[in-house]
Amino acid sequence: RQIDEIRLRPPADMGYLGIYISTHGSGNGERSLCYTSDNKHVYADAIIQRFSNQYAPKLRHIAKHIVLSACRGAGRDLLTDDGIHEEYANLMVLYSSRHGMVSYRRRESGTVLVKKLTENIQRHAAERDLKTIFEMTAKELESDHQQTIGGKVAVQRPELIDYGHKYLYIGKNPPVYRSQPLGTV
Repeated sequence: RQIDEIRLRPPADMGYLGIYISTHGSGNGERSLCYTSDNKHVYADAIIQRFSNQYAPKLRHIAKHIVLSACRGAGRDLLTDDGIHEEYANLMVLYSSRHGMVSYRRRESGTVLVKKLTENIQRHAAERDLKTIFEMTAKELESDHQQTIGGKVAVQRPELIDYGHKYLYIGKNPPVYRSQPLGTV
């Protein structure tokens, strides 16, 4: 309901929209689930779809990003060798893990993605755009948060999906945007 309120009736002066969701999650085939506070679930792609140009035409020209910090399955992302979508223009999504993989968190400091992203925004917002900060965060997590499981290296490897975006610079003195906590999803 709160997401629908923003996407259907955005404030006239809204220039940017950031959505951060931190919850438990899991994978279900090709779709990722996010669990709600009332023990129900919603598909991650259903949340993202709400901000597509089809479902949120009033947000079409507003820069927006979504950060989903949730497991996308029970697997571990083990190291191996292994365009712009018009429908979601001006949208970036940063998942804390790849599909089917767990999202690491620390009991004392929370999710490693949100902690590292916050540090990088504070450190680099004056000279780098948000996508660069997202990419930097993902790369740092992959190299900084490795552990050995059964003789193989497991990593926290975020996934950034860029559907084509406007470059967003926060700057030293970012403009004041109206911030509204949405509460528990």
